Amino acid sequence: MKTFRRYLRDKCADPEFLKRYQDQCTICPKTVQIITAIAEQGLSNEAAARKAGVDPEHLALLESADRCSFDEVKKLSIALGLSLPDGCNKKASS
Repeated sequence: MKTFRRYLRDKCADPEFLKRYQDQCTICPKTVQIITAIAEQGLSNEAAARKAGVDPEHLALLESADRCSFDEVKKLSIALGLSLPDGCNKKASS
């Protein structure tokens, strides 16, 4: 049986599907980059949130794709030494 992760990876190989998926802004490549950077830098979510000046609960919600705030993604990107997000659907509503 195919796992959901593998199913999603296979679906995202289709550029049209990937664009629609990213347009929904459930979880974008920048979010994945942030969560990956936290792990690679050996930080806990609490430490990363504190370093960025964001609420740890909000970071947990970002990680689970339940909530996204452009301003918090920007703060986390800066704190983790990542490029700033651009073209974010949440930018207009922040």
